[in-house]
Amino acid sequence: MSVVHLQKLETSVDKYTVNISWSAVDQAVAYELEINGKIYESRNNKYTLKNASVGNNQKIRVRACFTHGFGEWSGLHTFTVKDIIAPKAGKLVLKQTDAQTINLAISGDSDNDKVAVYKFYLNGKELYSGTEKSFDYVNGEMGGKLNFTALVVDAAGNVSQEVKSSITVKDMTPPDAVTNIAHNKEASEKSVTLTWTAPSDNVGVTGYIVKLNGKEYKTSKNSITIKNPGLGHRTVNIVALDKAKNAGEVSDDFRFGVGVDLPI
Repeated sequence: MSVVHLQKLETSVDKYTVNISWSAVDQAVAYELEINGKIYESRNNKYTLKNASVGNNQKIRVRACFTHGFGEWSGLHTFTVKDIIAPKAGKLVLKQTDAQTINLAISGDSDNDKVAVYKFYLNGKELYSGTEKSFDYVNGEMGGKLNFTALVVDAAGNVSQEVKSSITVKDMTPPDAVTNIAHNKEASEKSVTLTWTAPSDNVGVTGYIVKLNGKEYKTSKNSITIKNPGLGHRTVNIVALDKAKNAGEVSDDFRFGVGVDLPI
């Protein structure tokens, strides 16, 4: 039986198409090709493999088919199909998870082979490059609008186009607790004035919720005059608010008496 000699088996690769040819064998009625373990048939001494898989050292061998049987397999021939298609980065999703953390995540990325590397940037500066699809950007002093970009790289080094996304940082830091609550000495059943030390906040305190024996009052200043507090023992709690409506911790109880002495 005839043998298809290795030196006569040739391949040429055009993107993802592999053109295969070999020397014709006398009296052969067809040919079988084994490409990476899968059998293909051809009526002549050439074959075109379309949509070939990406990879190195892909193996092929050929044998002739006769009316009375098969010839011997040729020796193995190898070829390479390079990945030349860039991946797609999909969508960059941003989420603020706390006062100093923005989570960046790639969603819907794709590639004809596989995505190997994810890259995240802030204003053109690389923040992360690795195999994870998400990354936490942490900055204790961040504020305003932040512009992020991302891209992906496949195993062959093909780079996607950038995807962009912006986020306006929310103030999630509450003010400190109110301290040093005091009342005026002229407090009476008709009127009492309360004062306190304005607490600190990363942006600034914009208001207060004052509770006098459970009744709620609001003020934008660190003092308030309450009409008709009545006689008796009084308990005050105050909470500071900032522009983003973050509420600080409730102050310690401040107790005083109107027309009565506090118990010792």
